Amino acid sequence: MPHIFIDAGYGLFASVGIPRSTQIFTVPASALLNVLTLAPHYPTTRPRLSSVQLISLHLALYRPTQQADSLDPIFGPYISVLPREFDFHPLAWICKRRNGSANSGSKARLLKLLPTEIAMELEKIASRFYGDRTLIFDYLRDNYDLLRKTRWKGLAPQLPEHETTDLEDAYLWGWLNVNTRCIYHRIRKSKSDHDNMTLCPILDFANHTTQLPFMLPPSSDAEIWDTPMRSKPGENFTLISPASTATTSGEELYLKYGSHANKTLFVEYGFVDTFSRMSLLDGSSPGEVDVQYVTEGHFKKRGKLGEWMEDRLREEGYWGDWTIHSSPAPAYPSYRLITALRLYSLWPPSVTDISADAEQHLDSWRDTTLGKRDTISPENESSWRAMLSKICRSIISNARFMISRLDSEPCLTSDDGSGKAMKKNIELLWQEQLYVAMGVENSLREGVQF
Repeated sequence: MPHIFIDAGYGLFASVGIPRSTQIFTVPASALLNVLTLAPHYPTTRPRLSSVQLISLHLALYRPTQQADSLDPIFGPYISVLPREFDFHPLAWICKRRNGSANSGSKARLLKLLPTEIAMELEKIASRFYGDRTLIFDYLRDNYDLLRKTRWKGLAPQLPEHETTDLEDAYLWGWLNVNTRCIYHRIRKSKSDHDNMTLCPILDFANHTTQLPFMLPPSSDAEIWDTPMRSKPGENFTLISPASTATTSGEELYLKYGSHANKTLFVEYGFVDTFSRMSLLDGSSPGEVDVQYVTEGHFKKRGKLGEWMEDRLREEGYWGDWTIHSSPAPAYPSYRLITALRLYSLWPPSVTDISADAEQHLDSWRDTTLGKRDTISPENESSWRAMLSKICRSIISNARFMISRLDSEPCLTSDDGSGKAMKKNIELLWQEQLYVAMGVENSLREGVQF
């Protein structure tokens, strides 16, 4: 049964004791909200609408108004219990800033205090949303009858921009529900197809954890036999109680989700996992920091040689996705970062021109990527570790400065507390950068071999 917590949303609890690996409930395939169940109600188009686009559109058309329930005759009861607002999500702040909404200036100021690499990821999310929004609005202009059946029937068929602010806000609401609440559900022929997702009633009440015990859905026939759904609307969705232990009456039931870096949690879901200073320094919390932006800067300073090294790293598949980590202890750089810094350190930092024997130097580096040798040379090991230390010290210095700026930044006041929560999340992101970089610097100082 679902419970609701003040300031914490819903939770799913056992009303009676449940044995291990027992079927808890089954949601009929027709009650799942996905492209299979929605397709009969929407005109086809080429290229076809994606799961994200179509589900978001349906939610936007039937978004509840104020405290009223959704008027959707098919999924109305489920849509009515979805979150009514996403004021806490950074994408909502970006969209309000672009629309010139009230208080967007102070929120924009906070967003400018984000770590650069996280701000860049957030802009990528915004580009995805606006790309979908443009496509969906064109689709609605071609299929205006869809609006005649909803509360949007008063809009002009051309959907002029000055009339569609509320519709865009509704689409953003639907899009964020899809982005934060959809689960994997096999629909298409390929396992990797981005349309393999669904919104699922009841399941939506459950909170998530990475720790035992947790619930898991059994593999569908489509997954077991690696085939698409044999018939519309597909297979039912069944949930099984935790296999590790029996569930007692009143105990909360959790879903398992994969571990994500706080950067991903923030830009995709609008929150970050909390931690303490010591938990990052001792490795008990899984901190991760993206160092690509600061590392790219060092390559750019190497002129023609830096461009040549970037080309070689791209060719070998090692450009980008450079991170440092707190866990498992001791704190360490990713293998991709080590590989890039080994190439960077083949020449002294002052060298910016490509030498005639550059390709010969590359052979010794390539041997380390192929497992033919562990290192290039003692000198190279010392050089790349010194470069990593320089990167960490830069991150530490910048993080301390930005935390100080945040301390002096007046907290936004809002009825829903989103301003205070956003400021705290940004502070946590900077603290993660600080403590993870400190941990890696400590590992370097202690001579840890990665």
